[in-house]
Amino acid sequence: MNIIILGGGFAGLKLADQLDGRQGINVLLIDRFNYHQFQPLFYQVATAGLDASNISFPLRKAFHKSRNVRIRIAEVLEIRKWDQKVVTDIGEYPYDILVIATGAETNFFGNKSIETHAWPMKSTVEALRIRHHLIQNFENALEEKDPALRNELLTIVIVGGGPTGVELAGAIAEMKQWGDMIREINDTLLPLAEEQSKLAETTYRDGQGEIQTVLRSREKRLELSAAKLDALREFHLARVRHQAALGNTR
Repeated sequence: MNIIILGGGFAGLKLADQLDGRQGINVLLIDRFNYHQFQPLFYQVATAGLDASNISFPLRKAFHKSRNVRIRIAEVLEIRKWDQKVVTDIGEYPYDILVIATGAETNFFGNKSIETHAWPMKSTVEALRIRHHLIQNFENALEEKDPALRNELLTIVIVGGGPTGVELAGAIAEMKQWGDMIREINDTLLPLAEEQSKLAETTYRDGQGEIQTVLRSREKRLELSAAKLDALREFHLARVRHQAALGNTR
């Protein structure tokens, strides 16, 4: 018996695994990609918490010892029910049983404006696109002087309040806090610390202050500089993970 499974997601992979080793059954698993994607962690890829390679693994690796499960990477062009064949861009495959487990696409509910401007997240590739867009916006916001434009760059709307939407919102908020911290240190705290340090040194030179005051002001300035470096490190670590993930998918 020839069984064809279309889709290497959770359902298709689970069925192929259960049929693995069954005598008299030949399984052909067809997918567009040669890897399985762990969908619950797409939000981590989209927010630079994980690399794409951390949530993907090769389909063939799961069945490299199997005698009856084969993998084909192909696009399905047609399903011919009258002669029970699946037509793909690399050939035709006959079947006795056909299982369609191709997953779902983002539903825009017929709203063309949302479909044009929104960013869906149903695959690793789409998660990487969101990651790139988010990080680029945060980078631009760091240098933007106009408060209105900066607010526009940092305004993010998430449609969907399920587990993925909630986790995504939390992860984006965590990313944003590093950008906010860097801007606050640059725009407010460091200039104030510089001013206080200079005032303490001037007072000391005039004989009206103590060396401890000068040292404390310098220490405070160094602490703020260290905090800025920590924030920059965390922010750019996300960027490095982003670039590494892009490299892994090429």
